[in-house]
Amino acid sequence: MGPPSKKDLWSAPDNRKEGAVLRFRGLVAAAATALSVIAAAIACSGSGSSDSVSPITGVTVRAETVTGGKGCGRGATQVFKYAVIVRRIPIAPDASPIDPVEDRKKGGDEVASNVYDCFTDATFVELPSDENYYGRYVLDVYAFNETAYVAAGGDAAVRQAAQNYNEFEKRTNPTWKTTCLAEQSILVQAVANSCDPLPLATPDASAAKTAVTLSLASFAAGDGKTIACDVDYARVFYRYMVNGGARTETVDIPCLGLGEEAKPVTVTVTPAAAPATYLFEVAVVKGDGTKLGETTCTATTSPGLTTPATCAPIP
Repeated sequence: MGPPSKKDLWSAPDNRKEGAVLRFRGLVAAAATALSVIAAAIACSGSGSSDSVSPITGVTVRAETVTGGKGCGRGATQVFKYAVIVRRIPIAPDASPIDPVEDRKKGGDEVASNVYDCFTDATFVELPSDENYYGRYVLDVYAFNETAYVAAGGDAAVRQAAQNYNEFEKRTNPTWKTTCLAEQSILVQAVANSCDPLPLATPDASAAKTAVTLSLASFAAGDGKTIACDVDYARVFYRYMVNGGARTETVDIPCLGLGEEAKPVTVTVTPAAAPATYLFEVAVVKGDGTKLGETTCTATTSPGLTTPATCAPIP
């Protein structure tokens, strides 16, 4: 019988190794038991000491303060995510107690900001303060529905925009806004209060009227001609993205409506985010299922207006 193959060599049991492993495991078990006994004796003797978790110094905005009356979700009237910008109120050492009206007017320099999921509390730890960790703050809370958040550019874009309080609203167009006040004291996790309620109804009426349309009646062709619905093609496949975000699911739709006086279909996206850029990817298909061509169509929205998408010629 010849020497074992490499496979047989490494798969064969090594009794010496197994014996050593068993002896080692026995020693480990015995040592662990001994350590447990010693630890229990120290704990019961009262002569030992234990570390405790120090209380947090900071302020928190409760998520329910933002979502109350609207809920947390992906609908047009629900909060999807929210941003908080913290501004430190300049106060004298002998300042009077919080005054909701006057403190909001004082504002101050931005000292922190972040973005949160609708179900998450916004917590800021050890904000800039005096030598005793005391400070007063205005917390500007900006809530977004999903459409507005996608239009604003998503997490990275909103976080970056939040670093500039004066430009934030202009750059992100949030769906709702409120302000809260908070006092920070050492070893206290204070909850923001005096929050103005967010609107309970639908977002801004002008936002609800904002729309983007895509006509399926005809498309320009690369040779200078025009191809028409029900003559050159029968169906249209389309999907779109907002401000370069994720694509929607593809929609397959007949280009011609139903009924005796059927007319070419116009796709309408409403309420649309604004200001925002919509990019449609479109494929037109003949009645036999053959693809005639593809194009892209764009539209830049404005609050309260309906914007038709403009399509490039189909090659």
